[in-house]
Amino acid sequence: MSKPIHPTAIAVLYTVTSAFVLAKCVRDRQELGAMSSRVDQARLDRLSDSISES
Repeated sequence: MSKPIHPTAIAVLYTVTSAFVLAKCVRDRQELGAMSSRVDQARLDRLSDSISES
């Protein structure tokens, strides 16, 4: 028969998994912010170009 898993081992695995999930969420949020910033900057550049051409 196999040995039962120690509760501390389960806690460590849960903590590590949670840390990775949190890091991915933070990374995705930062990338979304950077993408929004680039889109906004492109719109401003386009607007600036159209105003300067007039």
